[in-house]
Amino acid sequence: MTLVLSALIVLLLGFYIVHLERKFDDVSQVLRERLEVVEDVQSSLAKLNADIGYGGFIHNFKNYVLRRDEVYRLNLLKNYENALTDLSILRKQLSAPIELQALDAIEAVLGSYKEKLTDLPRVRTLSRLSKDDAQVKVDDAPALEAFNILYQSVASHTARVLTEVRAKEDGISIYIKLGYLMVLLVIVMTLFTLILVDQVTSRYRDAQRASEVKSEFLSAMSHEIRTPLNGILGLVQLLDINKFTKEERYHLTLIQSSGQLLLSMLNNVLDLTKIEAGQVELEVVPVDVNYTLSMTTDFYNNLGSEKGVLVNYHSTLEAGSYWMCDPTKLRQIVSNLLSNAIKFTHEGQVDVNVFELAKKGDDEEGLSRICIEVSDTGIGMTVEALTQVFEKFKQADSSTTRHYGGSGLGLSIVKEISTLMGGDIQADSRWGKGSVFRVMLPLKRAQLQDLEVEEISGTNGILPLEGLRVLIAEDNIVNSAVAKGFVENMGMKVTIAHDGVEALQLFDKVQPDLILMDVNMPNMDGLEATYNIRQKEDGKNVPILGLTADAFAHTKQRCLEAGMNGVVHKPFSFNLLKKYIYDHMR
Repeated sequence: MTLVLSALIVLLLGFYIVHLERKFDDVSQVLRERLEVVEDVQSSLAKLNADIGYGGFIHNFKNYVLRRDEVYRLNLLKNYENALTDLSILRKQLSAPIELQALDAIEAVLGSYKEKLTDLPRVRTLSRLSKDDAQVKVDDAPALEAFNILYQSVASHTARVLTEVRAKEDGISIYIKLGYLMVLLVIVMTLFTLILVDQVTSRYRDAQRASEVKSEFLSAMSHEIRTPLNGILGLVQLLDINKFTKEERYHLTLIQSSGQLLLSMLNNVLDLTKIEAGQVELEVVPVDVNYTLSMTTDFYNNLGSEKGVLVNYHSTLEAGSYWMCDPTKLRQIVSNLLSNAIKFTHEGQVDVNVFELAKKGDDEEGLSRICIEVSDTGIGMTVEALTQVFEKFKQADSSTTRHYGGSGLGLSIVKEISTLMGGDIQADSRWGKGSVFRVMLPLKRAQLQDLEVEEISGTNGILPLEGLRVLIAEDNIVNSAVAKGFVENMGMKVTIAHDGVEALQLFDKVQPDLILMDVNMPNMDGLEATYNIRQKEDGKNVPILGLTADAFAHTKQRCLEAGMNGVVHKPFSFNLLKKYIYDHMR
């Protein structure tokens, strides 16, 4: 609003300056025209006065009467013609009746003089001296009065011009005062804008700092929660579940599912933070969408069967067809939708339907619109709840939170990810009848060269892991035991280091084929230890995988910059760790 007001004031000031310039031009034009008229009249009057007065007509007339010299006569005749011309010019310049009457009076007096001249003898004699003088006498009073009137008229014209100019100046002075007011207003607005900008900048810095503090807090909480959670989930996986009674196995299953639920909630919070911070980067690779979604659905089919809910997968996509997208985000979308559907469905079924809305080539960019529809026969939602279902930390009502738990982030994350991938999500629901969620994603079909690259990078060659030497650097006893148990179950030999300093010492002694390096350790952290190993001649090519409970992108980047080959986020499962080891050892 302030910027708009400032822009409006600047525009008004510009308009004002242009208008003021026109006002000055008008005053200058009026003054110039009026003064030119007055100057012309004055010039004509001065010339008339010269042609009639001293050195002019009257002067030559009197000399001629006294001397009868032909030169004087010729000069006075010339002066007479000039005076008539001057009078003619003045008649054009003046228009007031009194001014014209004054010109007539002057012309009449001149005419009287000229008439007297015709009867005057060419030769002057003493006997006729008095008679000649009497004969040429003319009453000059009307002419003198006429000149007085004309000069007064010129003075009156000049006064009127000055009065008009003063009036114009008064009008301009108002504009000038208004200009001062506008300049003052601009200065005030500028100061106000500067203060506002300073406040906005200060608030931005505060918000930025708050965001940094939030990220630091989440990073710390992520580490503190994931570290023991990795121990809980890892130790449960290491237990030989067949040695326990049915009730004990049930309790272990509850521990594992509770840990997975806690991990899911933690991941949702971190995912939302990453999305809000713009730190989410999409991986675009050829993906068999049909296979990826069916495998994800199969996993949740097991969870649904525990509640007596059937989870079905239906697809009209061509078998073995690939699209370019992010497989992790695709699985996350379907996982969140299925998790929600199963949670709120007590009986009946959950259906996943996948189909193509637009065939290849229908879109200008050659994109296909893939629709992923997840429907359930659960409790459904009211119209009011449906309007806020994608809002953060929102659930249908407080009773939903009490009965079913959850943070209210799953669907908001699905919407954010769908938008990030260029798609959209819609929801329909009826209270007591169930819900339907539809995600539309514009995906490009993978080309032959893309599939060839994927086939080469995804070779299925079998790599033997048995007997390989693994150095695990981990200061946490529980996590150390988990990692050791997982690696030994893969058939590898394990050496444990409790910090970065010990890891450097054992590296020279053990000469490991693989290093699992915890990032946060006392004495020397995993980043510095990795850097020092990479400086060694025999440490340049050994695979090093970072182990961290910090799931933020900047931590992964720091690990890679230190020389690590990859990062495994805690808590990790046996299969996930095996996949990472296999991929990097290959």
